[in-house]
Amino acid sequence: MAQGRACSQCGYHMYAIQEKAEKEGCYIIYKCRNTKCGMKESHFESYPPGFAEAVRKNPPKNKK
Repeated sequence: MAQGRACSQCGYHMYAIQEKAEKEGCYIIYKCRNTKCGMKESHFESYPPGFAEAVRKNPPKNKK
């Protein structure tokens, strides 16, 4: 899950607009909350050690 970031241009908070899961983490696209700035930035956040292995052993169950 995205952690949030500070904009490198203006310093405002950024929020995640898209997350793409990968094997060892996920790529997240952040967008600045400042309407005058509006900068977008891609960032890779890795999973904690052992997380991917734990998910493989016990995959989440789909609720219907």
